[in-house]
Amino acid sequence: LFQQCPNNRMGSGTNQDKWVPNPASRSTLQLRMFRFVGALMGASLRTHSALELDLPALVWKPMVGEVCGYVDIAAIDDAFKQDMQALTAAEDQKTWEAMQRCWRGRAQTRKKE
Repeated sequence: LFQQCPNNRMGSGTNQDKWVPNPASRSTLQLRMFRFVGALMGASLRTHSALELDLPALVWKPMVGEVCGYVDIAAIDDAFKQDMQALTAAEDQKTWEAMQRCWRGRAQTRKKE
């Protein structure tokens, strides 16, 4: 349901103790489990009981209506931070290509309606 943040998996950067929702957790059962975690969080708040769930700002900020930004992502993903610094430092496409950076992403597919 949850996985270690990128910094923990890579063994670098800060906030290596944080957990993030696993993006592959999309089954009906897993979504019900997320709902249960939310119910536990609500019960914890109502009863003033501590709930040891170490989530980064990237996860909890939207829950309390705050906006996430670059700083929140960079705090748990040092590789992302370094790539963004390199991207902003590149003055043109030739400079970027000379850095030999490789971007990885997930393909998203749309459901047919």
